[in-house]
Amino acid sequence: MRDSSSPFARLVVWRAAVDFGKQVYAVTANYPSTERFGLTAQTRRAAVSVVANIAEGSCRRGPKAFASFCHIAYGSLREVEALLIFAAELGMLPPKDATTLQQNLASVSRQLYKLTRSLEEAARKTS
Repeated sequence: MRDSSSPFARLVVWRAAVDFGKQVYAVTANYPSTERFGLTAQTRRAAVSVVANIAEGSCRRGPKAFASFCHIAYGSLREVEALLIFAAELGMLPPKDATTLQQNLASVSRQLYKLTRSLEEAARKTS
């Protein structure tokens, strides 16, 4: 299914968000079992939300609507960041994993920011 013909599957930022989400799933698998329905689930849901909102937005009419979904995805990305920081402070996330995730999160954030700015500029031109 990796070679989907959907428009979102061709977006570099969507692919980066998927890879980041897979990393989140991998590290949260090592969280304590008592966090299965807490921090693990919340962090994973937020990571999936980033991917899902980019995909949903790409199929909306016009750049303004897509940009709106990118803003939601960005909020979810920041939620993941906050939850990872919290997990690290609780000692559930090893420093090496935290550093790697932070670097990848920053990369997705930059890509999402650039896409959002581009969409907002396109929306202004069509208004």
